[in-house]
Amino acid sequence: MPEHLLTRTEAAQILGLKPATIRAWTHQGRLPYVRLSSRAIRYKLSDLERLIREGERPAFRAVDAAPRVHSLEKGDR
Repeated sequence: MPEHLLTRTEAAQILGLKPATIRAWTHQGRLPYVRLSSRAIRYKLSDLERLIREGERPAFRAVDAAPRVHSLEKGDR
């Protein structure tokens, strides 16, 4: 079965971006697309998911569960 194709607005919602950013990334060649006609462009969900996976970066250090609180009492300055 062929993959479902998404509109620019749907792709923007999935990536958490504005449709104008999707348009710019398409024009810059940063985002793969399918051209259905001279004006109709669609995006594959698998391409968007791959973009998300490739953009993930590990944290440099573990995040503490409880934030540190700095005391401003007289003896702590």
